[in-house]
Amino acid sequence: MNNKNYIKSIFTISGISILLILILLIIAVFSSCTDIDKADRELALLRYEGKILEEKLKNKKLELERLKLAPEGTIYLITIEISKSSFTLDIGQHIKDHFNTMTLVLPVSKEFYFECEEGKKLNNSFRASSFLLSGSISWNNIKIIKKEMKQL
Repeated sequence: MNNKNYIKSIFTISGISILLILILLIIAVFSSCTDIDKADRELALLRYEGKILEEKLKNKKLELERLKLAPEGTIYLITIEISKSSFTLDIGQHIKDHFNTMTLVLPVSKEFYFECEEGKKLNNSFRASSFLLSGSISWNNIKIIKKEMKQL
């Protein structure tokens, strides 16, 4: 009798074991599908970023070719925009900040010209003295808006 109960218990345990193994396999298969989807999204993102970097590299190569072809006496100019941004609800202050924006064209060295990019911020500093003296919260913004080469 003990042998029969022992055999029944083995078959019952193995049936439950097989069922648990099947459930774990099904969970593993479905959870791996989300990993595949995530990997596909990451791959698509990396391909997109790769295309952007290839385009930037192509632009840099074209700029380098222009540099090689640039004759002696070329002046390298950048146009910068200097503005102030304020953290306030006062519309008058925002209008004043907008009208006080300045645009300057500056000659720069050849090395700096090729190091900087259009749209790059040169300075985005907090105005601590204005905060301490008048309590206003604002930032100075200096941004490159245009690059050009001119012949003398």
